[in-house]
Amino acid sequence: MALLNLKEISPHIERNQLIKITGYKENVSDKFVTYFVQCTVGNCTWTVSKRYSNFKDFDEIRFPDRKKSFLPPKKVFGNRDTEFLTERKIELEKYLRAVAELEIWLAKKHQKVLLPKLFARFLDFHQYEVHSIVEDICERLSIMSKIWITENENKPRYFEFTAIEMHAIGERLKLPLSPTKDEDDTGDVSHVMEFLTTINNVKIKGAKGFVDNSNIISHSLALNLHFCRKLTSLWITDCDVRVIAGIDKCKHTLKRLTIHYSMKNLKDLLCKDDTKSINEITAWTTIEHADFSFNECTEIDGSIQLLKSLQKLNFSHNQLESIGSSLHHLMHLTDITLTNNCISTVENWHLKLGNVKNLNLSGNDITNLNGLGKLFSLQSLNLSENLLGNIESIMALQNLPVLENLILKGNKIQKIVDYRAKVLHIFGQRFVEVTLDNVKSDSAEIDTITIRLALNKLNEERHLENKKKEERQNKHNTKDELKVESEE
Repeated sequence: MALLNLKEISPHIERNQLIKITGYKENVSDKFVTYFVQCTVGNCTWTVSKRYSNFKDFDEIRFPDRKKSFLPPKKVFGNRDTEFLTERKIELEKYLRAVAELEIWLAKKHQKVLLPKLFARFLDFHQYEVHSIVEDICERLSIMSKIWITENENKPRYFEFTAIEMHAIGERLKLPLSPTKDEDDTGDVSHVMEFLTTINNVKIKGAKGFVDNSNIISHSLALNLHFCRKLTSLWITDCDVRVIAGIDKCKHTLKRLTIHYSMKNLKDLLCKDDTKSINEITAWTTIEHADFSFNECTEIDGSIQLLKSLQKLNFSHNQLESIGSSLHHLMHLTDITLTNNCISTVENWHLKLGNVKNLNLSGNDITNLNGLGKLFSLQSLNLSENLLGNIESIMALQNLPVLENLILKGNKIQKIVDYRAKVLHIFGQRFVEVTLDNVKSDSAEIDTITIRLALNKLNEERHLENKKKEERQNKHNTKDELKVESEE
């Protein structure tokens, strides 16, 4: 991450690599040339693409007195010659370095820690350098933060930061305040601090790979949520939870937590102090909805029990093979989504899930449902896109007294003749209460299943009567045998 320290920059720009034009590219169809400006601050490097017209527009604003301008003049004829373009590249680099030298000298003279906005934004410092990023955020917040907070009270929504913005805020707050302030006060970092301590809903969006045209790896940027004391909803995507600090400050305010593309182990998020056991760590007392989908978790580890108030849990699109042995600690958990994982068995899940009402297991490798037969609170069950091949594999569901919605789409069982009738038949007289594959039974289907149940009941009664007759006959035969033996 770039952190510009003007005190350490040589007054002669030629002695450092702050600015360098590395090359150019001709756009033949549109007849213009793009120059590639490379900026380097510490270990951070980024590239900005500029046309000559961009230089001209900047120069006219920076030097309204045209006599003070030293931008090389535009050439009308022969401006596409290789020799000219090579020379023009060198001239533009000298121009940028001269402007940078002037701006740095003026900043030092007035005890500033920032480059002027015009020059900084021309070279995209506001996208990669700590001071300029925070200054840009401060300016935006000074204009719209109060309006946004007021509107958010009526219609809650997330305020979005990029990962590099959140990282820059954390780094800037570690530094001393500037000894001088801008006249308009829009760059005052206190605007950010005040906003962070007030806001309720935050989304932090990282990225895969490098940040735009820089060598900054987005996923590696450390984030600090220390000042976010009133968060009720937090959404993090494409970051690394291992380098997120200060999230413990939200343990007693967060109600909704969403983490995507950011972790391989749940404990990296919930247990920042790995020297303590689960029982020694302060619980997250207010989270009701946790969405950990689209990560790379292979198990639901014991840290999940720290979410004491959890009601809804989403672990879809991970690499889970099992659900671990800690979910039963969550007494309020009623909704679980585990779609698109690697689950092949649900053995003894009634001992692990407690009072779950809605369970989504679509997109797994399940072949048998015996382990779900005692989930007596289950109302909705989605098993689409699994490996269920016959009626026997789902017979355990007949024991679920309040099951109302069952989805089996995408399983081989659908290819069975009279699939719907045979599946609904296992629920006995309450089959009319069950919606199969999002379709309620019509009158014809109800009549068919009712007749089958009646015939089945008749067959069972006949079988029972025949069995009783056989028992009576066996008992009578036994008495006759005993009588004969006594006479002998």
